[in-house]
Amino acid sequence: MAKQAVSDDEIKAYYEANQKSFVQPEQVKVQYIDLSGSQIEKGIEVKDVEIAQYYQENKAQFISQKLAHIQLATEKEADAVYQELQKGADFAELAKAKSVDKLSGAQGGELGWVKDNELPKNFEDAALLLNVGQYSTPVNVDGAYHIILVQDRKERTLDEVKEQIADTVRKNLAGSRFQAVEKAVRAKAAES
Repeated sequence: MAKQAVSDDEIKAYYEANQKSFVQPEQVKVQYIDLSGSQIEKGIEVKDVEIAQYYQENKAQFISQKLAHIQLATEKEADAVYQELQKGADFAELAKAKSVDKLSGAQGGELGWVKDNELPKNFEDAALLLNVGQYSTPVNVDGAYHIILVQDRKERTLDEVKEQIADTVRKNLAGSRFQAVEKAVRAKAAES
């Protein structure tokens, strides 16, 4: 074999006929950091003061109200019905007779138990200002006028919702920390 001579043309011809056997697969070297929100969340401890603060700032979330209303088309009609209520008229009877919301009107205006964000904000805000058994002055909600009656109210105590709030606060803090860590990692990667 040592005595054999191979010409450049023979080498070239062999190479061209067998190119596929000389291809080397691409190779890549990868470095990465595995980062997830759940990893960050595990390390976050929520303090009682943070839970209490969240509860106070978001108290409406933890209130359910049993509401009734009389819906009227115009402010003039709403004022007339409000005056009748002021004179002692029965709320349920007025709802049955005069409410343009026929579905609730047939039930004496009852809407049932309502939680936060189930009704338009200004409707809920007006109801929260009332005491149980009290009705509102006419409230304009999307062009219709409502007289709102708070029939009952249940408020979940801080102890009842403490774990739920802790989870929410933990998730919020984890989201903020995750974004901060992600930004820092991106900056370091750009530097490298």
